[in-house]
Amino acid sequence: MITGRLYASKAKARYSTKAVPYLPMLINRLLYNIIKYLVGFMLLGSILPYVVVRYFSAENAVKVFIESPREIDFNGTIRVAAYNIAHGRGGKYGGDNWNAETRGEREARLRLIADFLSAQAVDIVILNEVDFSSHWSYSQNQAEFIARHAGFSYRVEQRNYDLYHPLFKLQFGNAILSRYPINSAELLPFTPLSKFESVVFGNHDGVIAELSLNNEINISIVGLHLEVRDPGSRLKAFSVLEELISRADKPTFLAGDFNAEKSFDSGSDSVIDRLAEIDGVDYFPRPSFSSDNFTFPSEKPSKTLDWIFIPSSAKVLQGTVPQVLWSDHFPVIVEIEI
Repeated sequence: MITGRLYASKAKARYSTKAVPYLPMLINRLLYNIIKYLVGFMLLGSILPYVVVRYFSAENAVKVFIESPREIDFNGTIRVAAYNIAHGRGGKYGGDNWNAETRGEREARLRLIADFLSAQAVDIVILNEVDFSSHWSYSQNQAEFIARHAGFSYRVEQRNYDLYHPLFKLQFGNAILSRYPINSAELLPFTPLSKFESVVFGNHDGVIAELSLNNEINISIVGLHLEVRDPGSRLKAFSVLEELISRADKPTFLAGDFNAEKSFDSGSDSVIDRLAEIDGVDYFPRPSFSSDNFTFPSEKPSKTLDWIFIPSSAKVLQGTVPQVLWSDHFPVIVEIEI
């Protein structure tokens, strides 16, 4: 009887020393696996949308939209504008896209831009630094907003940067707004400053669109915003533009923020210098020491960075650089006879 009690006591002791510590280990392992899978799903939910957007970025880079088309009679002239709108953040030099403005304040500025383009009777405008859906501008499609309020029935959106995360989204680039029909549009890729950056974030590419002025006259519009950080990248872009001009079978116009000036020194070499040397190509603004033709920065203009290049088959009738303060750039407007 005593022996039986001793055996039972030893068995109980064995159970107590081995089985009881096993239970916390089981719970800890279970919690570890739960946390591991939760973290994995969270990471997957964060990374997968980004990867999918970047994978299809080239396919989604250029889109054409038509809204409420209306007939417009071509009278032999068109008014073309180039305007870097700086994401609608205003004219402060070095301003922050993540400023404390409300959606209403930024939208009011976009409305002023739209009213201005309408009042200037602009037929075609190339917009740079325009947001299509970015967190810093309340995910508003600025190209669509300006087009609707200024009466442009046709628009092209070209994304230079296209990023998506559940907590963060950036989609912005160039846009072409037109009162004349846009037949087609395609990406005009430029050599990236960084291959890694172009894959992970995007690149300063351009867009080329074909427009119909009437049943007989088609033109091509190239909208671009060249790399600000490297003159070499801009010169590489010149090679693409030079080839495009040389093989063009219709009048081809280049417009946008080139981030380069026309030099007064014959020994200088910029993308603007080279484009200006192409036979038959005209351009505006004209180089000048006067601030009348400077386009940047709008608070204290000292440079001409925004240009419109016109083919030999067209003629510049007049041009202007209106000094309006809704961006850190001034717009450029030319009236052209074709």
